Amino acid sequence: MVNLILTGTTGFCGREVLRLALRSPSVASILVITRRPLPDELGSRKLRTLVHKDFSDLTITSFRADACMWCLGGPQEAFPTIDEFQKVTVQYPLHAAQLFSGICTRDGRGLGFVYLSGWGADVTGGGKVWRKGLRMGTALRWQ
Repeated sequence: MVNLILTGTTGFCGREVLRLALRSPSVASILVITRRPLPDELGSRKLRTLVHKDFSDLTITSFRADACMWCLGGPQEAFPTIDEFQKVTVQYPLHAAQLFSGICTRDGRGLGFVYLSGWGADVTGGGKVWRKGLRMGTALRWQ
C-alpha cells in the first residue's frame, strides 16, 4: 500500500492521476497539496487536502509518504508573466524535490518523486509518445 503526495489536481493531468489513485486498491492515502480547494465530490476516506498558496515555502511534517507525483504546472500562456511561469514550473518542483529528498518511507527507502510535465506535448495528437523520468537523481526504467 502506497501513501502518495500529489500536486496539480485542479489541472488536466493531476486530476486524472488523482482519479486513478482514488480508485486504486494499492494507494492507502493521498495528500493533495493544492493552491485552490478541490471539489467536494472528490471526498474520500483516503484523501487529505492541504491548501497552500506559495509552494516555495512548502513544508511537510505530518504525512508519511512513499511517493510524490508532481503534476503542478501548465503552458506558459496560462501565466500572467514569464517569472510566474518559471516560479511554478521550475522553482516549485525543485524546492519540493529537495524537501522530499530528506523524507524516508516506512521501510527506510527514499521517497520516489515523479515530475509529470506536458512540456513538448503534441496537442494535435499526431506526434510520437516519449517519456522522461527522474527518481532522486537516477533515471527511471520505463516498462
